[in-house]
Amino acid sequence: CWHPGIGTQGSLLAFGGAATSKMARYDWAIQAWVPVFGTNTAHFSSGHTAGIYVPQAGAVICGRSGITDQRQLVIVEADGSWRYSATCPTGWGPSGGRGMIAPHPSRAAAIVLSREADKKYWTYEFASDTWVERGLLPSEFNYANSSATTIKELGVLLVLTGQSEAVATRAYVYRPDY
Repeated sequence: CWHPGIGTQGSLLAFGGAATSKMARYDWAIQAWVPVFGTNTAHFSSGHTAGIYVPQAGAVICGRSGITDQRQLVIVEADGSWRYSATCPTGWGPSGGRGMIAPHPSRAAAIVLSREADKKYWTYEFASDTWVERGLLPSEFNYANSSATTIKELGVLLVLTGQSEAVATRAYVYRPDY
């Protein structure tokens, strides 16, 4: 995951590790990995491997590994400090961080699409450190082969989902009105 505000040239953040929660950033000036928290290593074995930069918040929100309850995510600020998010009221990833995450296209929030049975989508509100339920997802969503992103210029969330080589990929476009 990329954080343009950390370091003089931005930083690549790597995180994960089932045995020890850890995160490091690559410092381009000294050409080395620098610990953010946990063990300093450039190789991360398992756990969450997804994170996004939310421009309006100036922060990265990413998965948290090596813990029992993975409904809290890690927030990394531009100064390199970090904190845990509030706990999401639904289990969107207790068995391995399942779900998709994308920045809100127009404000300081992250959109999380739950892979759990409830198939809900949520926003994480940076300013208030809260989770807000936003509705149900289409029942056709197959997260094993899905990806989500925002198109800021159009103010939309784009989700691509496919089931197999035999089934065509589908595209869903949402215009968040919140």
